Amino acid sequence: NPQPLDPVCTVFVEKVPLEPTIPLNDALHTWFSSFSKIFLHFEKF
Repeated sequence: NPQPLDPVCTVFVEKVPLEPTIPLNDALHTWFSSFSKIFLHFEKF
């Protein structure tokens, strides 16, 4: 059996077929923006 994916990735992959392409791209952009802000926030410490 292949290694289990990260839970977030698993949920994302499961939701992909249910999402239209454009909203999915918007969601990805929002997620990456949020992740970048969190990453930069922690990087300051």
